Amino acid sequence: LGNAEAAVQDAARARATAPSAVDRFWAAFKQHALGDMKLPTDPARLDCYRNAVPEYTIVISQRPKNFRALTGWSAAQFRLGEFKAALVGTTAAAEINRLDPWPHNAVGVFDMEIGRLDDALRAFDLALQLDPGYGEAYVNRAFLQRKLTGPEAALSDLAEALRRNSDFERALLERAELL
Repeated sequence: LGNAEAAVQDAARARATAPSAVDRFWAAFKQHALGDMKLPTDPARLDCYRNAVPEYTIVISQRPKNFRALTGWSAAQFRLGEFKAALVGTTAAAEINRLDPWPHNAVGVFDMEIGRLDDALRAFDLALQLDPGYGEAYVNRAFLQRKLTGPEAALSDLAEALRRNSDFERALLERAELL
């Protein structure tokens, strides 16, 4: 009985000193943010994302429906070039928060990266159904339309993104590239 009590006390102490899911999320988020702040050519940038992934993974294992952890994990995976993993995590996030256009748009981006162009188009269309003013989805759909059918369809989506937000820099850059 003494050994059982000691084991229970040891387990309680371990739980009390182990980082909580919230602490782990912020540790992952910090590494992720550090990676985002580094120059793209800085090799330490990828190390930051590599350090964030296991922390996000632990949070997700403890709280599988944590939208922010799933999207953070997916974004880190994307930056590491792990597009299929990013797609899995973002698809799970989209299932959790079905009315948020952001994960659907991200699913489209990841689908596009792995060559699932029809799925990408459906994801962008869904993001725009959820929020017709979501300019980023117009720009991403324009990029895809350019690949699928040429610049004319792309220009229509870029014009819509610009109509909704004249300061939409990415749309301006994409439009200039298409002209």
